[in-house]
Amino acid sequence: MQEDDDLNRVSVDYGLGEQAGGNVDISRRYGDDGEFGVRFNGGYHNGDTYLDHQTRETSLGALALDYRGDDLRLSLDVIDQRENLNAPFREYRIASGLTMPSAPDGSKNVTHDWEWSDAVDRSAMLQGEYDFDESYTLFGSFGGGKTEVDRLFGYPIIRANDGTIEDDSLSFMRFQTERWTANAGVKSEFETSEIKHKVTLEASHYEDTFKRGQEFSDTDPFSNIYNPVANAPIAVTSPASKPKISESEMTGVALADTMSVLDGRILVTLGVRQQRVETNNFSAATGAVTSAYDKSVVTPMAGVVFKPWEHVSVYANYLEGLSKGANDPISGQALSPYVAEQIETGVKLDFGSFGATAAVFQISKPFAQNVSGSYDSDGEQRNRGLELTVFGEVTSNVRLLGGVMFLDAELTKTNSATTRGNRAVGAPEMQANLTAEWDTPFVKGMTLSGTITHTSEQYIDTANTQDIPDWTTLDLGLRYKTKVAETPITLRATIQNVTDEDYWYGVNEFSMVSVGAPRTALLSVTADF
Repeated sequence: MQEDDDLNRVSVDYGLGEQAGGNVDISRRYGDDGEFGVRFNGGYHNGDTYLDHQTRETSLGALALDYRGDDLRLSLDVIDQRENLNAPFREYRIASGLTMPSAPDGSKNVTHDWEWSDAVDRSAMLQGEYDFDESYTLFGSFGGGKTEVDRLFGYPIIRANDGTIEDDSLSFMRFQTERWTANAGVKSEFETSEIKHKVTLEASHYEDTFKRGQEFSDTDPFSNIYNPVANAPIAVTSPASKPKISESEMTGVALADTMSVLDGRILVTLGVRQQRVETNNFSAATGAVTSAYDKSVVTPMAGVVFKPWEHVSVYANYLEGLSKGANDPISGQALSPYVAEQIETGVKLDFGSFGATAAVFQISKPFAQNVSGSYDSDGEQRNRGLELTVFGEVTSNVRLLGGVMFLDAELTKTNSATTRGNRAVGAPEMQANLTAEWDTPFVKGMTLSGTITHTSEQYIDTANTQDIPDWTTLDLGLRYKTKVAETPITLRATIQNVTDEDYWYGVNEFSMVSVGAPRTALLSVTADF
């Protein structure tokens, strides 16, 4: 929905290398009662990034239309996003049994300037609500999108402790994902005796189709993460087609009732969902089905919130859900669907200008295991943790936002007895961050800020023999608000990774590691008129 006030916002920025660009945000309301709204967001950036010989061009166009009537509300969102990269950087794979080498300079790029990636994503969503009366509201949505990626690059594998890359799997690939979704339901509010009810009944449907064409090079470039080698361009034939690799369909029906008693001091939510996931994988050569999954479950959801005092809330919830499997990064085929389970309980303090939360949780879900060169999501990972957060004003001119999470991520089911009970891949024992803002008394409108981020050690493999060390970074920022000819102006300056740390940033679910960004700066100016 649109804001009632007209908006004319323009911003320009420069940094994160030598990237320059800008954004516009314009909105209007029309009609006798402002029932028609339109908003446009657009942006364009281009230039060199902080990575050696990498250039990046991005564009964004988003149009939002809405209608707000007495009983009927409609909205339409259309989005177009594009990215063109030369020398696109990739995560590293680490050879089995290799001691993890130290992180390289974050500006080093082993990808060559003749490697590239082009991506286009388009999507649209129509949503609506209609009030039958004060108690019943019908709602629904329909939308979809299409993502296309063409690229020529590889997945670098570190083969030696000196940082040598001996196998880059150079390939020309063309990806296409088509998706659409729809949902419909009814919401109702009513009272029975002393209990207030908010009931929702919803049906949903989602489909996607993944296509991929690929051609591999007979020659792979060699390089080094500390001293990248400039290999001569290698020609790779463009794939002639994009055969279908997988398609998935998800359907579900959910019923939930949130009950309120004692003037809202106790809220209880009970619900149930019926979900079904159907997935087919296909041979790229023949189009024949190579594997299929069809899973249907009925899952519960329950939650309770108790407010013993005005500023204190105690809560607990339990949730199960069926999800489609991720796509194998090697074969491209969809992994089997899975049921995840979550239990959480905690307490929240909210004093308006200041608050804090504490929560303990347990999440059980499958994880992908590498079996003979491909992945299968037949493992199970159990995450138990404690999360603490704080937010709000410490004094009238000092604000804090921070948190810390302690995580025990255990592999409870694996394809090897030797790895069962080990720590999960890419799961740090602790993550912490703290941001502080200070409105300076010596310059009106100026705010200084700082952010400290810390992540502890993360394992790369299920055997827990390879890991990346813990890391800590510091970011500093400045924000200055003023007016020029009655036009509100905001200037921002940010320096990320002030101490220019070299560090491995993280590990994804497929055991690929990322390098942290070096010290970078970003400047921006925003005007509202």
